[in-house]
Amino acid sequence: MIGTLQRCGRARHPAAISKLLRQDGQPSRSTVLGISVRAPLDVAFSLLEMIVVLVVLALVAGLSAPMVARSVGLGAERRAVGALATALTLARLDAIKDGRWVAVDLSEAGGVARVVWSDGPSSDGAEDHAVEPFPLVFEGGSGGPSTTARVTFGPRGRADRERIGLRSRRSADRLWVIEFDPVGGVPTARRHTEGSHP
Repeated sequence: MIGTLQRCGRARHPAAISKLLRQDGQPSRSTVLGISVRAPLDVAFSLLEMIVVLVVLALVAGLSAPMVARSVGLGAERRAVGALATALTLARLDAIKDGRWVAVDLSEAGGVARVVWSDGPSSDGAEDHAVEPFPLVFEGGSGGPSTTARVTFGPRGRADRERIGLRSRRSADRLWVIEFDPVGGVPTARRHTEGSHP
């Protein structure tokens, strides 16, 4: 038995093993404050204890999985709305820099949003920014989904509209808005609270 204990790594020295065993080779018992305490040679879990632990772990995983998935979805939407607001800010800065009106076309197709505006009067090209993945759809004027939106920035950076509404593809009750400051036209993205139309 001493060789078995040494191979299992329970004790490294024969002297330590002899303290844990009685003369007949059985684990020794000691009394601490009147309670019989068994030597820690046969510490193990029963099959029932293991099953209970696995069931509890499965319940915790099952209850937390929807919350984790929702959190991941919210993070993707937050990044997409933030990227869209950043592209609109670049278009606004182009309008201010060139002292002209800049019309920005936003479109969505196949999970990719495109933000396009002309590069300036002296240029033939246009700025084209893609936001991918784009787990949102634009809110149309009638409150339904739309694949396009348009905003125009003036020479001083003011926008011609107050906000752009966006709705989640995963959950129809999650709304996002990009609001334009009425004085300076700076776009700000935020999650829309329920109760008012975006």
